[in-house]
Amino acid sequence: MRLSVGPYLAEPSARLAIELACQDGALADCETLLAIECRLIEEDGSLIRSIVAPEGALARSWIAAVDLVDEAGTPLPAGRYHVVLETTSGEFTAIVDVVPTHLLATHGTFSATAIANGLSLRVSRMVTPDDAEQEIAVRIGDELLVALPGNPTTGFEWQSNVLYEYAVLRPVGEVPYEFRSEADPHLVGSPGVFLFRYQAIAADSQWFRFAYSRPWESVQPAQVVEFTVVVH
Repeated sequence: MRLSVGPYLAEPSARLAIELACQDGALADCETLLAIECRLIEEDGSLIRSIVAPEGALARSWIAAVDLVDEAGTPLPAGRYHVVLETTSGEFTAIVDVVPTHLLATHGTFSATAIANGLSLRVSRMVTPDDAEQEIAVRIGDELLVALPGNPTTGFEWQSNVLYEYAVLRPVGEVPYEFRSEADPHLVGSPGVFLFRYQAIAADSQWFRFAYSRPWESVQPAQVVEFTVVVH
């Protein structure tokens, strides 16, 4: 099976989240579909980087974080690239056009999601604590995935006190928490990640602040992550 989505526009050095989800009417083996690896490829087929999935990782719960940089960490030049997610049922390709930030708003349409046989390939801009104090560029219609490591079994959780009444990005869905290790998820201290999803709905900038704390404690947060998103 092969599925392609795109082109998706991104600024140089952006980090993309590549996900596969099961929709209604999905293939019978969707729930047991395994992720193998995710490859970042030049348009001519040259391999830039390969991200190998953990052994036995379910495709529907594995998120590949793909940085649009070369092996030396230099932002990729403007051009077209392919991000290929390989699974036990075939390959799913996201076509990515890297363009200078100031040209994001002037380029044509894009596609962030494609569905075939009940399988959905999703491409979104990813933000992690590494992006603290940075300015993130997206376009109207883009999805933003904020991934913050933590563990609610310790009483800590990530919260954002940003008001969204006049927001240019709106929250999408609930805030899920997923374990990302082989550790027993019932043990205190097992690592995982809080996932916050947003969609850009208007052109402007918006400041985000996430604090990692125990809600009932009147003390300074254990960690704070702040960044700004500019919607073109």
